[in-house]
Amino acid sequence: MKQNLHTHTTYCDGNNSIPEMIRSAVEKDFDVLGFSGHSFTSFDKSYCMSEDGTKEYIDSVLAAKHFFEKDPELAANFYAYMTEYKKPLRLFLGIEQDLYADEPALRCPKGLFNPGYKDGVFDYVIGSTHAFFLSWADIEEMNGKLHDFRDPMIEGVEFDFEGVYLYVDNKPEAIGWAIEKVFRGDAMAFAERYFLDEGRIMDDTDCDFVGHFDLLLKYNETKHYFDETSLRYKKARDMALERIFGSFRAKGRRPLFEVNTGAMAKGYRTVPYPSADTLRMIKEMGGQLIINSDCHKAEKLDHGFAEAKSAIEKAGFVRADTESLSDLLVPLDIYI
Repeated sequence: MKQNLHTHTTYCDGNNSIPEMIRSAVEKDFDVLGFSGHSFTSFDKSYCMSEDGTKEYIDSVLAAKHFFEKDPELAANFYAYMTEYKKPLRLFLGIEQDLYADEPALRCPKGLFNPGYKDGVFDYVIGSTHAFFLSWADIEEMNGKLHDFRDPMIEGVEFDFEGVYLYVDNKPEAIGWAIEKVFRGDAMAFAERYFLDEGRIMDDTDCDFVGHFDLLLKYNETKHYFDETSLRYKKARDMALERIFGSFRAKGRRPLFEVNTGAMAKGYRTVPYPSADTLRMIKEMGGQLIINSDCHKAEKLDHGFAEAKSAIEKAGFVRADTESLSDLLVPLDIYI
């Protein structure tokens, strides 16, 4: 099965429209395509869906979804008229719920992975941490003073009345500035604070699966900000994993993480997230995996899938028997 549930469009920071993404999926012979616009975050509106845009996004995806359900061949020909019809494409409406999103993401009653709310709309929810927050009190405690602490006007550092949001995936300059100025050169302290927030992702977003768990490593292949082999790093990471696993299991759900190839598509990494060592830890703890491309450009919809499958196999995972996933509306490629 060929699938992607992490897809961004022009409603947020994607480069292509919903129809263009669907056309790419048809042309690339996908079985399942799920859209996942970035949830609205009032502290930073530069990358996410607007409040009105979210409503339009929902309507647009649902219209396309119903078109494919009613007449899959006609729909496929409509979106990719030069492509010979091969098989039905199943569309799903999802959302990438940020840890600091303004509103909760309400999953529909018959969610793709888990049941949701009577008035919910989304088929699934991805839980993602793109930035972590430090209050002014936190910063003063860490640095002892605030009078020389100024907004660097760097993309990826968002000052707020109550504190500052530090992105881990925006610009490498933002990470470098935060390590130097906020954490006084202690990169491991930066990593510890990120994983402290990441550990809350399931509790705060009620997600069906965790997006790009160790996103702070986006630039690490070239910038080497974080020593992934250090005991401090591993302890912080494992504490986050333990909390996430506990939260999933407390709700009777299987801990599910995506293997994300988005940074590979953009040329920042040669391997997907999570890292090889983290994949082995997820395996040891009894977690499961699903591959996603975190697609922002239609031509990259299946970028890095072969490398992701190889990383998964090296970590000891195998593809699940779809009969054991009978609770899903469609059989999906899950690795156990």
